[in-house]
Amino acid sequence: MEKPRVGIVLGSDSDLPVMEETARILQDFGVTYEMTIASAHRSPDLAAEYARTAEERGMAVIIAGAGMAAHLPGVMAAYTCLPVIGVPLQGKILNGVDALYSIVQMPPGVPVAAVAVNGARNAALLAVQMLSIQDPELREKFRRYKQELAEGVVRKAEKLKTGGKLLFEARIYISLKKGILDLEGKTVKHGLKSLGYDQVEDVKTGKYLVLTLSTADRSAAEQAVEEMCEKLLVNKVMEEYTFELREVEE
Repeated sequence: MEKPRVGIVLGSDSDLPVMEETARILQDFGVTYEMTIASAHRSPDLAAEYARTAEERGMAVIIAGAGMAAHLPGVMAAYTCLPVIGVPLQGKILNGVDALYSIVQMPPGVPVAAVAVNGARNAALLAVQMLSIQDPELREKFRRYKQELAEGVVRKAEKLKTGGKLLFEARIYISLKKGILDLEGKTVKHGLKSLGYDQVEDVKTGKYLVLTLSTADRSAAEQAVEEMCEKLLVNKVMEEYTFELREVEE
């Protein structure tokens, strides 16, 4: 069995809905990884041991995601010579700014590469770039990925010229009233459409709510999701929420 080249460390199991995007991107590039949970505060010895032994177990990069007082990436960096990428995760109180400052404000001599709040995708892409320095095949994969990004922009621009709409996926992490996430997606979709949100094309339920929307641009999609969530808050269907938005291909 091939050794993992990247270690993904979560501060809590509640971080999984965001951090699983890191794993998905690494899989797309054929990069082996392992994922575990080790809290800098609740299990500091476990976190330190993971960082100490990562290199001898074949890893070349560590990606650590944490929220609030997000010290996990810094703890990883303190106990290893491997590069560490920190993912600040959005919280309920300060929307991830606390985690961002905790990760980006490392003292001199102990660097951590910080990505955006909930930037799990970019963390994986940065790890791929780091690995590609000594891996020409992986570097070529990343080159093709960049080309596909550029081609995607051209396709979307052409679509807008002809009056078409773009598809966005909103992944909403919410504290819902008991049982709501157990409903079928089509039931939730019907409820949202009854509230006037005709741009909702599809709804999936499970650990979180995933909406697919058809709008003219990202700003319109963000506004629609914000309005939906705020209306659900007012109607006491849910209690708290954060969300991620990404463009998807038809």
